[in-house]
Amino acid sequence: ATLSLTADESKALADGSWGIVTYPGGGAKYGPFETFTSVTFGEPGSSTPSATVESITVADGKLNVKSTAKNMPTDIYAALIEKGTAANVSIGGGYAAFAYQPPRNAEGTAIFTLSAEKAKLDRTKQYELLIWKSHSGPNDPGSLYALVDVTVTEAKWNELLGSQTSDPVIPPVVPGAGSLTWGVSSGFYAYTTEPSRPAKGRVIPNGVGGGPGGYIYPQAVGSNWNSATRTGTVRYSGSVTFWGHGGAMEEVFANPVIAVNSPLSGSITVNGATYGLNLAAGSFTAHTDGSVTWGNVPITGGVSGGGNGGGGGFDLDNVTFTVGSPGSVSSPAVTTGQGPAEERTPAATPPATTGLTVVTPAADLVSGGEIEITASGFEPNGTGILVVIYSDPTVLDTNAKADANGVVRWIGKLPAGLTGKHTITLQGSINVGQEISIATLDAAKKAVVSSQSGATVEQQAAGIAAPADGSPAWLWWTAAIALLVVAGAATGLVVAQRRRAADAPTHL
Repeated sequence: ATLSLTADESKALADGSWGIVTYPGGGAKYGPFETFTSVTFGEPGSSTPSATVESITVADGKLNVKSTAKNMPTDIYAALIEKGTAANVSIGGGYAAFAYQPPRNAEGTAIFTLSAEKAKLDRTKQYELLIWKSHSGPNDPGSLYALVDVTVTEAKWNELLGSQTSDPVIPPVVPGAGSLTWGVSSGFYAYTTEPSRPAKGRVIPNGVGGGPGGYIYPQAVGSNWNSATRTGTVRYSGSVTFWGHGGAMEEVFANPVIAVNSPLSGSITVNGATYGLNLAAGSFTAHTDGSVTWGNVPITGGVSGGGNGGGGGFDLDNVTFTVGSPGSVSSPAVTTGQGPAEERTPAATPPATTGLTVVTPAADLVSGGEIEITASGFEPNGTGILVVIYSDPTVLDTNAKADANGVVRWIGKLPAGLTGKHTITLQGSINVGQEISIATLDAAKKAVVSSQSGATVEQQAAGIAAPADGSPAWLWWTAAIALLVVAGAATGLVVAQRRRAADAPTHL
């Protein structure tokens, strides 16, 4: 015999329990035939929720997807969605078809059909069956019950939309380069680099592009990514180091690894720690080349100053990452902030012969004499810039400085005994140089004497002629000397204005 009870009837007894009773017929009393076997009813839907697509048909300009959902613990919503867009779905939209609380039986099974109008479908897209808890969103914790591929055959597409009249677009075989864009922590960056803050440090990028607020880590080899399910791990390369408190604080964010577990959740591992990613709160884009991007994704967790310098805690910035092919950095990020000057090693040969201007006149470049040079394009407020003269590299200064506009002006001495043609360079965030000719001091003196020997010609050209009327010679010489004194005073004034120090290098 079969006895069927509803879920409510199985719980109807206030006291006692359900069971199976046997007893002899005819009203006889016989102990061995009088038995009671207790029966306990379990909760429906106690198994893992699941769903299957039973059939796909076309009728009246609609694609009908018949589905079965099993072991559903509560009332459900169901939707036909574009694959990979579960994070954007709500009861109000984001789907091609929607079913509101399809009926389910006592075992938690619901059988229903989703009918999508052809105007809402695209044969170049892939679709999924999404099932989630009613009166909630699919992005809410514990609400997602099932996500199943819906495979529409070419024949069904033709039946619904008609045969294609043009060749299908074939996407590139190789996705575009992947990258991860992340400022790490804007609060921590300000703490490290602002002159008024106690860290008084700098942020040092290596192998990354971009800059403050968005360092770009290129995708590296060694990722384990499933492009069909859009899950797996992706590796990125490069590092950003936060240095401060004279070295007591040093936090390195190198080679981050992204793990995507589902359309809604993932993690990022960096600096020896793993932080949660709220993928549902970010944006998602599937590119035509096969790469995918999650944008502006919040990270759960923070970073502290660390070291003996302390620094407190700072929230981590949101992250944007693209999963594609391994890439590289085209324009490296530069160091920002304060801290010690970067130590540089002079190149063995001149790294550049252009980009530098020699302010000192060529005739005044003499062995052991003064030289003034300038160049632009350096890192703003950069330090540790080398001044090197070749053929054999001779370092004239190890800490030339750039101003806020990236301009370097340097005054110093040429090496004594160095003559002939040479190349003077500035080596820092960029390299510039210029070839110069250095005369001996004796040659320079002879040039001056030669110039003086032609003084009569110059004086005549200036309108100072020897007296022809028999006037005393001393009167002619007095006028000539007076003009030379005035010219010499003017020249001395210009030199005094340009010269900051006679013997030490000067950075303007």
